[in-house]
Amino acid sequence: MAASRDRIGIVCRSALGPAVLAFGLWRYGDVMLVPPLRAAIAGGHSASMLRDFGGPLTGNDFAHIYAGSWALWRGLDPYDPAVLLPAGQAIAGRGVLPYVYLPFTGLVLGPLAALPYGDAFLAWFLANHLMLWLAVLASFAALGLRWTWRSAAFAVLSVSISYPLFRTLSAGQLNVALALGYALFWLALARRAEWLAGFMAAFLTLFKLSPGVLGLYLLWTRRWRAAGWAAIWASLLLLVSIAWTGPGVHLAFLPVLRDMGYGRSTWAQFGQHFYCDEANQSFNALFHHLFAANPVAGSPLLNLGAGFANGLTWAVSLGLLALVLLLTRPGRAGRDPGADPLGYSLFIFLSLFLPSLCWDHCLVQLLFPTLAMFQRLEQRRALPTAVLFILSLLVVSFPFNFWDERWKSGAGLFIMSWKLWGAAGLFAVNALLFVRQGSESEAKA
Repeated sequence: MAASRDRIGIVCRSALGPAVLAFGLWRYGDVMLVPPLRAAIAGGHSASMLRDFGGPLTGNDFAHIYAGSWALWRGLDPYDPAVLLPAGQAIAGRGVLPYVYLPFTGLVLGPLAALPYGDAFLAWFLANHLMLWLAVLASFAALGLRWTWRSAAFAVLSVSISYPLFRTLSAGQLNVALALGYALFWLALARRAEWLAGFMAAFLTLFKLSPGVLGLYLLWTRRWRAAGWAAIWASLLLLVSIAWTGPGVHLAFLPVLRDMGYGRSTWAQFGQHFYCDEANQSFNALFHHLFAANPVAGSPLLNLGAGFANGLTWAVSLGLLALVLLLTRPGRAGRDPGADPLGYSLFIFLSLFLPSLCWDHCLVQLLFPTLAMFQRLEQRRALPTAVLFILSLLVVSFPFNFWDERWKSGAGLFIMSWKLWGAAGLFAVNALLFVRQGSESEAKA
């Protein structure tokens, strides 16, 4: 009898992985892929996907990315609202948000700007699906993560239930490209292709600024050759961008960069307040909700002023930076932190925690760290840490209504930053697993 029960248990466990994998693939197609394609086919043209804001694809971010690239390729200044707003109406038939990227981003996305808007959005939508699975493959290769039913099921399921991914695909954001870039960067380092790692660091930084932490990572972990290549590539790519658009457009970006600082917002003259938007999951947004009068919250928990909120943001940001540098300092515990993907992953978390803007869809960029943590938990089987990992991942992954009136006063202000707490939980798991690995290495030595 006991032997029979054991055999049944083995069969059930062996069937669980394929069943979860099949469910994940079905859900991915049913939620992430099929609805917008069905809408396009029903309308006979990709523009039909954009007919109703809030449908399968909203395009609210792709619209300003496309409009900015369209303007740049025509010698116009995308940072001038007098240029971008009419362009958005003319080419997309809708208002657009500000273009907040370097001209290099518009250069890279130029082929999309050559297409009609609806076709460009459909092409970007499909490209994001391709880049997503390339990111998964690159992460497995970079981590040396074995393909098993369990690992494949985890990867597919975590992707298929990710509402930040749905938001990224729906809005047409750049997060999947960054997730792929982060995986390729580590893969290049693992293969000792310093020139390629340097290229990825330079390309990603010019593409969306926040990956600039990769340069800090290379310098801090003494990857001098890769850091040198990054400087060379960044110089070359920036020169190409300047030669293409001219220095004036690049200088026009500086006020935009200033307006993305703590407690500030681009297009504030049009009533925008991105720094404290409900879906902004940054520490700066949290502290403005809690401690300063703002256009979002009904009333702060304690009205200590915007200066206090920004000062607290600086304190937390510098504290997180110091913590990561302390944990990953070369020679700590007799090991090379630069050889541990979890040490690298801590810097990816910094790229999300330090800026004034961290939209919920930006958490797609945590794909590589998530798979790195899964791999380490597979090796260690630490139950309490695994429980925190799963709970934090679910908080990050599941849909959440940031705009509910209940979250705009009192203790609800903490809940408005719901995804931030999930990301902080994942950061804690990452740091804990990294430190434990160092302690074990030290004990063995």
